[in-house]
Amino acid sequence: MTVSARLRIVNAANWLVDHRDECRYSEDSPERTSCIRRPYEVPFVSDCSSGVAALFYWGGAHDPNDLGFGGDPYTGTLVERGRLISASSARSADVGILGPDTGWHAVLVLSAGPDPLVWSMGEEGDPRIYRMSVVEQGVAYVNHVESCQVRYFRFNTAKR
Repeated sequence: MTVSARLRIVNAANWLVDHRDECRYSEDSPERTSCIRRPYEVPFVSDCSSGVAALFYWGGAHDPNDLGFGGDPYTGTLVERGRLISASSARSADVGILGPDTGWHAVLVLSAGPDPLVWSMGEEGDPRIYRMSVVEQGVAYVNHVESCQVRYFRFNTAKR
């Protein structure tokens, strides 16, 4: 039986959570994209959007940023390249973007539902698994707003 790319992406996310002591959050460093083409290697240095790109690479899927797993991925390229879907349509390996316009934070959906379980790489000590509602509250707090917009996007998970 073949394992789907979606499952491989989710498995990679879970592996990183299991190795989070060897992961470091970095938003402004060129180091943040070094993790993408190094499957299952630590130390893992990333921010949210390059972390999502790494999971897609590790899972054997296409680059969700459509940059050939290079360039400078950020939440804005995910918003530009993804297909917007309804919250009720979100499933494993879809991407949640929190915040308006180009977004403030990206998460990976691990399991769907009214309050999806998501993988987040948004601060030192991550990656961790949270409910989307918890991430939403944290992102709203950091950005000094009462609540923040959550959008879901689907990407090509066919084998690259």
